[in-house]
Amino acid sequence: MPINATLVIGSGTMGRGIAQVAATAGLTTYVFDANAAQLAAAQADIEKSVTKLAEKQKITAEQAAAARRNLKPCNSLDEIQWGGVGIAIEA
Repeated sequence: MPINATLVIGSGTMGRGIAQVAATAGLTTYVFDANAAQLAAAQADIEKSVTKLAEKQKITAEQAAAARRNLKPCNSLDEIQWGGVGIAIEA
């Protein structure tokens, strides 16, 4: 069974890296953190990072845009569509 979505629990340094890789790989990537400020900072950091990767031509602009669309920050576990999540990673 293919994995189409992932859940990353925690948006610190490791969670951000894991989420960025998953989103760039084409997975719908839910990132959960109870700390709203940390979650917002993680989203901004990931978006900035994929933009830089596109500028350096490590990924295409389309891949960067897709990664940003795939990223789904969540302040509550109720926001996650559990039926599509194939893997959860606690960071």
